Amino acid sequence: MLNKTNTDAVEQPDWAALRRDYQVTGLLHLDASMCALAVRAAGMLAYLATPVTDYCDGPVLGADVAEGWQRTVIGLARVLCYSPAVNAQIMAEFAGVEASTCRPKISTELRLMELVVVPPMAGWDTSGEVWRVVRAALDMNVPVYVLAQQAGAA
Repeated sequence: MLNKTNTDAVEQPDWAALRRDYQVTGLLHLDASMCALAVRAAGMLAYLATPVTDYCDGPVLGADVAEGWQRTVIGLARVLCYSPAVNAQIMAEFAGVEASTCRPKISTELRLMELVVVPPMAGWDTSGEVWRVVRAALDMNVPVYVLAQQAGAA
């Protein structure tokens, strides 16, 4: 279980245990379709949880793929998306630093969000970054929608 005092702790993702522990609460929606997301969350503000520093092709490409998913979720589900990966990359390019230095604490960001959306981009299920966001959201009673592989192409 995630140490509540340190949301940056490294932990191996265990999606089966998460399903067992949270799906009955109505907070965790695994394999959600874009249609289901649109019905339940259109007009809401979502945190787009994507792998960045641990993305298989590097953080810059990870931010680019996240931006594609941000446009897809906004376009198809009509859910407003805040993407820390995209924002950190923009700030990093402007400041000439690493994107990882431009990211605020997860708990600070999540307080402003109504839900979390996890798109099916490569490595989402093994990403420590995605796992920390999902665990923190569930601990804060913020609904999490993990989109199905066929939910839409970024």
